[in-house]
Amino acid sequence: MIITAAPNIILSPGVFGNNSYPVILYENIFRNGTVTVSSEQATGEKENAYELGNTNDFWKPTGTSDQWMRVKLGSPVNVNAVGIAAHNLFNVGGGIRVEYTEDNGSTWLPLTGILNSTSRRPQMMVFGTLAVDDIRVLFTGHTADITVGVLALGELLAFPRGVGPGYRSPLDNQDVSVVSAVSTTGALLGTSEISRMSQLNAEINLLERDFMVNKYRAFQESAVHYPFFWSANEVDSFEVFYGKSYNRPTSVWSTTVHQKAEIRARGFY
Repeated sequence: MIITAAPNIILSPGVFGNNSYPVILYENIFRNGTVTVSSEQATGEKENAYELGNTNDFWKPTGTSDQWMRVKLGSPVNVNAVGIAAHNLFNVGGGIRVEYTEDNGSTWLPLTGILNSTSRRPQMMVFGTLAVDDIRVLFTGHTADITVGVLALGELLAFPRGVGPGYRSPLDNQDVSVVSAVSTTGALLGTSEISRMSQLNAEINLLERDFMVNKYRAFQESAVHYPFFWSANEVDSFEVFYGKSYNRPTSVWSTTVHQKAEIRARGFY
């Protein structure tokens, strides 16, 4: 399935049944295979983009030609999403496309269209699930060197229900500082807003025990160590958040047969 990308949106062919339900990208298959890249600068090694998920170091390839990060796995795994954060694609006019190969790289087949970045915000692209063992993310169209702080590729955790009442999107849950500019004569020259951090506070209710044990529990374990991408639905780019849980995501019995997932994190919108 080839999906044509529009600017700054999350793409979905509807494979999860209801695109108003939350999705999380916490798996990153770059950590599980042999990774190669088109190029890297001495101060911008490829591991910076996937090893720990930090946003204060970067993979820095060289030049304006197409660049890529590729991972070869020992056996096929399901993949249906790519996430990118702490990048400069908006500044240099670049976009990304996911491709896979069945002949050790002689031919690369597009799994998605090109997602062009129109902001510095974290972005996530969702596509039809495919089992692959050799896949890459291609960076194309940039006019200067790119920098990528976080690049993730894997299978989404797709919740079967929507967020509970009181949920605030990352856009409405930012920590913003207002800085006043005052001249030497005391005159107020104006104010500037500096977005510092965003918070995620989400609850998803009435989840079956089977989902919590077989799907949510793996995310709980991962979130103790690694950041993750979140969106409250599959189609709204303003919901994309990348951050780290400040405590272990919890599960609480909400009825005698259902549980509630509680996710608290700080990060970037």
